[in-house]
Amino acid sequence: MKHARRLGLILMVAVLTVLGTVPATATPPVPGTRATATGTSAPAVDYAPVCTTKPRVGQYACLALRRTNAHVKGLRPSDAPPGFGPAQIQGAYNLPAAPADPRARVFVIDAFGYAGAEADLAAYRAQYGLRPCTTASGCLQILNQDGDPQPPPAGSSGWVQETALDLDMVSATCPYCQITLIQANDDSDNLFLAVQQATTLGAKYVSMSWGGSEFSGQGSYDHQFFAATGVAYVASSGDFGYGDGTSYPASSRNVVGVGGTRLVSDSSTARGWTETTWGAGYGDGTGSGCSAYTPKPAWQQIVAGSTCTNRAINDVSAVADPQTGVAVYVNGAWDIYGGTSAAAPIIASTYALAGTPAAAPASSLYAQSSALNDVTTGVNGNCSAAPLCTAGFGWDGPTGLGTPNGTAAFTAPAESVTMVNPDTQVSTVGAAVNLTVTATASAVGATITYQAVGLPAGLTMSSGGIVTGAPTTLGTSTVRVTATANSATSTAVFTWRVAVAGTFASVGPSRLLDTRSGLGAPKGKVAGPGVVNLKVLGRGGVPLTGVSTVLLNVTVTQESGAGYLTVYAGGTTRPGTSNLNYRANIDSSSLVTAPVGADGTVNLFTNLSTHVVADVFGYYVQGAPSVTGSYKPVTPSRILDSRTGIGAAKQKVVPGTTLSVQIAGRGNLPTSGLSAVVVTATVVNAASSGFITLFPSGSPTKPIRPVASNVNFATGVTMSNMAVVPVGNDGKIQLYMGGGGADVILDVAGYYLKSASPSVSGSFVALTPSRVVDTRTGNGGYSSPLLGGQILPAQITGRGGVPTSGVAAVFLNMLAVSPTAAGYVTVFSDDLSIVPATSNLNFYRGQTVANMSMSQVSSTGVVDMGVVTGGQTDLVADVAGYFRS
Repeated sequence: MKHARRLGLILMVAVLTVLGTVPATATPPVPGTRATATGTSAPAVDYAPVCTTKPRVGQYACLALRRTNAHVKGLRPSDAPPGFGPAQIQGAYNLPAAPADPRARVFVIDAFGYAGAEADLAAYRAQYGLRPCTTASGCLQILNQDGDPQPPPAGSSGWVQETALDLDMVSATCPYCQITLIQANDDSDNLFLAVQQATTLGAKYVSMSWGGSEFSGQGSYDHQFFAATGVAYVASSGDFGYGDGTSYPASSRNVVGVGGTRLVSDSSTARGWTETTWGAGYGDGTGSGCSAYTPKPAWQQIVAGSTCTNRAINDVSAVADPQTGVAVYVNGAWDIYGGTSAAAPIIASTYALAGTPAAAPASSLYAQSSALNDVTTGVNGNCSAAPLCTAGFGWDGPTGLGTPNGTAAFTAPAESVTMVNPDTQVSTVGAAVNLTVTATASAVGATITYQAVGLPAGLTMSSGGIVTGAPTTLGTSTVRVTATANSATSTAVFTWRVAVAGTFASVGPSRLLDTRSGLGAPKGKVAGPGVVNLKVLGRGGVPLTGVSTVLLNVTVTQESGAGYLTVYAGGTTRPGTSNLNYRANIDSSSLVTAPVGADGTVNLFTNLSTHVVADVFGYYVQGAPSVTGSYKPVTPSRILDSRTGIGAAKQKVVPGTTLSVQIAGRGNLPTSGLSAVVVTATVVNAASSGFITLFPSGSPTKPIRPVASNVNFATGVTMSNMAVVPVGNDGKIQLYMGGGGADVILDVAGYYLKSASPSVSGSFVALTPSRVVDTRTGNGGYSSPLLGGQILPAQITGRGGVPTSGVAAVFLNMLAVSPTAAGYVTVFSDDLSIVPATSNLNFYRGQTVANMSMSQVSSTGVVDMGVVTGGQTDLVADVAGYFRS
């Protein structure tokens, strides 16, 4: 739950940090506090982290969790300690008794000194009848980061418990393995120097049960500390669920990222055990995620690009849930521990049992995934790209490819097949399909054959990997394609959606472009006049095919002056319209329905130098729209400009008056059949501050102006915003000028079809704007300004014309009113476990600013509105329509 993050039994409240007023690409998701005093708190649990301090930049936390109700002293040798021991670990994972190489040595990397390490390990091994492993015999080595036996200074008791857990799990998994413990001087980058020392000493199997936040320079760490080939560097992915962000070093391309499971004895199964994702909700559970910095390795191409374009974690998993935890002996007593700290040494030791690793040890898992226990159920959070937080067939974020089933998957394969995931496919009923799935084999000249399971009705796959036919039925299918070459196989899982042309599907939100960091385009300001060509298909949850238009929120920051931004299809001529008008040093944003070019890109043109940011919120299905509520993009065209006399008299719109604007039959729009029109409304040359409201013509009855606004403006400031406006029966819309007189421009981008009542999934129902949130008046249940870090959960369904059920997403026009400092608002489904690193509305001190937003609604019909600012602001939200689920 993103409103309250639990660290052990402590409820942590964090305030979101303003980075400019646009969230930085790599900013880790930070939870907020609810705007109500009656927020839901986390349920009580019986475990807590042993490293209780959240690491600073350049610092790393151990990831062990200790059960708080299982402390046992005075255990007799004949008694079985609580928690899983060697027999259970070896039995659950079908492990051999001894390693392939009797000299196999597992290196454990931890921080600070642990004077009782050898004695506690001896007690653990004696309890289970394992042969002694001592420093005197050479089986056990205890070194500092310089490779000397002199121990580093003692640190927190948490690292002592972490080290005991690691040593015991190596012993439980591989009792005949030798062990080298290298203790770093502290929990800083010295840990990496300890890893480097292990490599220098010839390590092949390295366990790292710790991690920290990703950072822009981690690529150099990969090269400096993890570059040795044939070394299984194994790292825990974290203990606070998907929402805690991606952890390093687990996200290194040279490291095996390890997730966590819940392991339960189950005599009703052939295996004798069942495993699910470890995910308790409320911020607990295995880590997972998509790296912000590490490129995707070649061996991970089975992970769809729309799920993660970079390195995704995890690769593999093992038991980590403290509720089904492992027995550990530390400081003279037994306890039960869990966390992905338990899973990492289990996996490192499994590599040791298997023998010499492949050159890239993680690659062997992908080449031999059928030799793992596939974990297919459970979640560790809510996310925009479901595989990152939801277990399923094949690879998924929480559990990777599965858990050990013997050692076959951990050995270097004789042959391998690498398949490229074809990613999410979108088709329409009756439309011909021709998709070629590709794979490569390590064996020269090997013939690759393909087999598909789960294709939509009407489609078939040839043995050569070509899918043909035409879908016959609407729906979404999970497709599994297996490529085989000799004895090697590779399986990719993807979604195939058969939908109605012009219908909408929400995704993300996900950031596709940020020129400040180099995401999606070269790092640096776009030199105006200039164009950014942005790849959108196959990114951020957008399919590779079948998409006509994407819904983007575009933001400019660090502007060099007053200018404008135009978004249009890649490979086409720039239209004479604008989507966003901005001024110097004032961050501005606008929602845009952007047509996608034949090359899968959109262009973003700016006439002046500025940084540009783009977040994706959804897409429309390609094809000729035919059902009510489906969307048809048109070539952008100007249908109103009071400065030049286009669509109205050549004069400012008079304050307090309503202008009737003809829509049907103009600007590439049809003469009839329009349910609603999508326009960018721009106000210029304002004599004083005010607002405009767009609403449908009431012909043949008198139109009723709603209590809502679309653009709020100030004297002399050019302001713009996207609007979705229902079209009256006479083909017109109404424009009301509130406040000072001003010129108004309307640029049309597309329209929704009108006939019967919309009923198809993804179809749009336009509404006369209705106010559903106003913190100034208490509308929506909240009657005070929001502080930075607060989240307002707004009930949307059942209000403002939105039905109580059958709603997937809504258009909301968001307003920040009288903010006391600059900031931004992020709007998102209450089902998401983290605040997305995106923005919907950027505001600055003292100025009321509006921006159209699109958000998925939660299963209970709630949309969250998170505020990031150094001050406070009132929030207003007007609903403009909804998409059917």
